[in-house]
Parts: sequence; structure tokens; C-alpha cells
Amino acid sequence: MSTSHRWSHGPDYLTSTGDRTVKVPHPSTLTEWVDDMKLWPDVSYVDIINYFVLSEGVDGETLRNYKSTEAYNYLHSNKIGKILCTKYNEFIFLKAEVEPSQSINKPKQLAWIMTRPIGIIETVGCSCIAGLGKSCSHAAAVIWKVQNAVVSGKTGLACTDTQRRWNEGTSKNLQPKRLSQIHFRHHKAEDEYEEETRAVGSQLPNTPQYQSHKDFRESVDKSLTKPLFLLKNTLLEKCYNATPSAEQQGRSKEQGTINDLTFLSHQNHDSDLSCVKCQKFYQAYVSMDGKQADTLELETRGQSASDLWHSSRKLRITASSAKKVPVREHFYPSFRGNYATNYGKEKEETACNQLKEQGMNITHTGTIVCGAEPWLSASPDGIINSCELLEMKCPVPNKNHQTLSELLSQRFSDFKVVDGKLEVQKTGSWG
Repeated sequence: MSTSHRWSHGPDYLTSTGDRTVKVPHPSTLTEWVDDMKLWPDVSYVDIINYFVLSEGVDGETLRNYKSTEAYNYLHSNKIGKILCTKYNEFIFLKAEVEPSQSINKPKQLAWIMTRPIGIIETVGCSCIAGLGKSCSHAAAVIWKVQNAVVSGKTGLACTDTQRRWNEGTSKNLQPKRLSQIHFRHHKAEDEYEEETRAVGSQLPNTPQYQSHKDFRESVDKSLTKPLFLLKNTLLEKCYNATPSAEQQGRSKEQGTINDLTFLSHQNHDSDLSCVKCQKFYQAYVSMDGKQADTLELETRGQSASDLWHSSRKLRITASSAKKVPVREHFYPSFRGNYATNYGKEKEETACNQLKEQGMNITHTGTIVCGAEPWLSASPDGIINSCELLEMKCPVPNKNHQTLSELLSQRFSDFKVVDGKLEVQKTGSWG
């Protein structure tokens, strides 16, 4: 069933041309837009088909815009910006910026949609040429994002940072990736948008680095691509046969065996710090003064969303890893999270807000490095005062343990109730 109204778009108003006249402000004249997924309409796949394929266009014929039914690819290609919404009487307006599908240099298009709360799409518009026909892929992309959120159950949750990150996360500056990291597959309409849970660095990983020209040549000599570096009058050949300047040679002598320190392994030994390589590594990567420690704490307040936070933890014994050091899992962790840890991350903000509502003053931090022993660090969820730290745990209820007291009574719980007070188990992972 198509929509019951046909709408004419004026510079200031949208006017229906159906059985009864309805006049509403044009979305460009509305000012109170909010980022709140709770206000999004309950759009379904049927609503998208009803409007973009079956409803009447400006010429009185059905739109039959079948291309718009594949506009979900904009979502999976990270081309849709943050969706803002506002309500006017019985209508909900949505708008967002959408990047062009085939170009990275052209400006973004501003698409908007007018719907009813139950999901019926009344009319759409866009700053692109096709937007004049009240049907374009950019507007369809925005409504597909809403439909994806509805199907995923994200619009029914409380407005938390998790929702805001999901709404933000479908438009970003795309960075180069290796072929092994690119998924060459066609998406389907029922596919959920897969957001990235960690910040992606701007540099490609595993890129070889060399401390001297000699190391570079030795690496090329061992490579299967060496014949390419021997082609005359090419940039590769000039790099391979280049002569280091006197300044670079002097700098290499000054650095001594820094290359061995970084790229070569050495034998195990005792911990008296008599090893020159260990001393240099410690001074270069672990030791830091107060100013450097403050900078690290400030830049890692995103904690698990920060690449720097993950890197700094590998160099130090942290509060959460002290029990398993020294083991391989600390340096090469295989655990990438599960339902319980994802549930905990999602509910952390809610738990923190509940504590603040009770009058608790919480200061959020990043990685805090011990000044006297910089190989020790901790990343508390918050600081209450000079004597109390905040560590939030959000256990997942299950069929055998529904209440908090039942969850704490589990055999493998890190916490136990003793005389009415919570205590950390000495034999647990936090003991």
C-alpha cells in the first residue's frame, strides 16, 4: 500500500495534495534537531518498498526506484553521517549527510525524510539532483540505517553512549587497508551493520622499519622482490643503491645497537638489569617522567577504544594482568571478548550514571603509570577520592542465577559477600 498523501515541496513548507490539506514546515526551517535514537520511527522493509517503489512520483506514476532497495550498501560502506531527528505534530523528521557512492572528492549530500512514528514514509528530499524527484539513493540510505537500527533492537534502548557511538560510526574518514583486511562480499538487506569496537590507527600495521641503510639492504637481499630493486633507473634501484649522508651515519653510530634492541631477540637472564639491551629498551619505551606520564593518562582516557592504551599495557604489568605475568597471554592475547564482556562494556555507562545520581563524584582516567616503578600501571574505571578507586562489573544474569546475590554465589565469582560486605577473592583474577 502506498502513502496516502502526495506532497509538494516549497522553500518554507511541505503541502499535501491528497484528500485533506496538510501544511508542515520544510525541514530546512526547523532548528531543534537532536541525536536521540529513541525518537526514531519504527521503519520496516515494507515501509521502504511502499514509498520508494509503490508510491506515486511527481508525474503521477509509481516511483519504481528499485535502486533505492540496495541503498543499504551506503550503510555497510560507512558513508552515512550522524542522523538527527525532530518531531512536528504527528510527523518525525530525520536528516543526515551522505557521501557520494562513487567519489571521495565530491561534497556530501544532505538527505532528509518525513515519516510517521509507526514507520510510514510520507516524503523525502535531498540536496542532490535526484532529490527534486522526492526519491534518491541518499535518502534511501538514511532510512535503511534507521531500519537496520530498528531490526537490531537499538532504538528501544535507553539513550547511552553505546547508541551514540553506533549512530556516529557509520561515517568516517576511510584509511588505506591491506587486501587481507578488506571483505570482498555483497551485503544483503537483512545484514546488520558491523561497527568497529576499537579505534583504527591511520598507519598500516606490520610495516617494516629500518634503523640504517645497511639493514634496509640486508632485508631486500633476503626478499623475493630483490630483482625489482635492481631495475636500472627506477626509484627502487635508487633507494637500494643510495649513499647515506654523513649526518645519518653519525646518528647511527650515536644510537649504537638500537636496531639490535628493537628487532633482535636475546637470551633469558636474571633481573639485575645488567643487560645493555634491556637497559636501553627500558629507557626508550618504559621509563617516563611525570610530564610524559600525565600525557599518556590524558591520551588514553578512551581506554579500550584507544590503540595507545593497548600498546602501553603490553609494556607494563597492569592491575588486571598482574596475576598472569609472566605468561604468553599477556604479550599475545588471544581473548577478543565475548557476550559477557560486551554486555559489561554496554552497561558501564548506565552503572556509572546511577552512582553519580547517588551523589558520588567520579573522575575518569586513562592509563596511570607508577612514577617510581614505570613498569607498573593501572586503568581504573574511575577515581572516587585519594583512598578509593572505582572498578565496575556488570555480571550477566542467566537461567540459574537471576539475582545479584545468586551471581555472587557462583563458584568462579571474583567477589564474595562476607558479613554483608563485598570482598575480592584472594584466589580470583583480581586477588
